[in-house]
Amino acid sequence: MGPAPPLTAYAPRSRARSIASWNWASSKAALEAFADVYRGELKPFGVDFVMVQPGNMVTGGPAKTAAELEKVARSMTPEQRDLYGEAFDAFAAALNSMQDRGLPADAAAAKVIEAAEETPAPIRVPVGPDAEEILRLVDAWNQRTSRVVVAVNEDELSAERLAELRRALDLVPGGVPVSFELGLPGGTSAVFDLPRHRVCVSESLEHDLDGIFGRGATRCRVA
Repeated sequence: MGPAPPLTAYAPRSRARSIASWNWASSKAALEAFADVYRGELKPFGVDFVMVQPGNMVTGGPAKTAAELEKVARSMTPEQRDLYGEAFDAFAAALNSMQDRGLPADAAAAKVIEAAEETPAPIRVPVGPDAEEILRLVDAWNQRTSRVVVAVNEDELSAERLAELRRALDLVPGGVPVSFELGLPGGTSAVFDLPRHRVCVSESLEHDLDGIFGRGATRCRVA
């Protein structure tokens, strides 16, 4: 949270308003991480944790957003209008159009109930055609990735780090196989497949693995 106030203070006003949405976007990212952690913690007890990822929905929000965007546009100084006016107007038009095509709330609620009753429980459930398209793009990247390789040197290995590795991999189940490459003295290495683990490739996974073994420990082989 610390970087947000100075960034907002020093940015031009129209930019600052956009930056100020960090609390909205970061809270959603935090909830995603929260779900992944709880899924791993509750798994041994037979408790499922399903993350519903909604797209645009028809609520009272779009009308409020449109009014706020219009208010921002009217409050721009001539200098701000010259710098950002055209781009801001295009953004506002695109956002308003997108929100007008949202999923009705009752249809979204029905999808959530369906996900809660599904067996086995899904990990993530997109709600709405736009959400489904985003997850399709993520799946397409995962399908291009043939294997995740975690490479570490022998002197970096410990029981604690192996336990952390197992927990990190359990949090992001998917379809991509994982290998462990152990660097040995003399410049040789040994590679072990981890058949128990198949993961969903993401920047957060690479970040977690690099946090365990050091930057650059993770490699994704792309087919």
